[in-house]
Amino acid sequence: MIDVVLKQVVVNCSAERAFAVFFEQIDHWWPKAQHSVAATKGLDKAPSVICEQREGGRIYETSAAGGEHQWGRIMELEPTKRAVFSWHVGRAETEATEVEVRFVPFNASESRVELEHRKWEVLGDSAGATRENYDSGWDFVFIDCFGSACN
Repeated sequence: MIDVVLKQVVVNCSAERAFAVFFEQIDHWWPKAQHSVAATKGLDKAPSVICEQREGGRIYETSAAGGEHQWGRIMELEPTKRAVFSWHVGRAETEATEVEVRFVPFNASESRVELEHRKWEVLGDSAGATRENYDSGWDFVFIDCFGSACN
């Protein structure tokens, strides 16, 4: 079994606001120029990232040419509290790992947002290296970019 990736960030807003920023405003804080299928393939910068906020809803990017690249699908959704989604950016859906994000009230003006990325074993021989890449990647994407968007 491969260890999960655990990240957390304390943000200067309510858990409800942090939830809204994470899902409704993902297009504004996600670093698309560095972390998107289009960027990885040397294509144009992904013009948008979209999250359909419902169980079964997709998380995907659109390309300037109008194409779509699916990143995952919402599996469980408890608005303002938590969400679990599959995650397979640039991979087949059959190679999806799993991400859970929890939004926890911390005090009157802050909340703690916890990210757990798991189920690496589905990736076979590349699981360990991919997990290590995400461990450092989530520091930038989740802690720096998302965390700054909430503050």
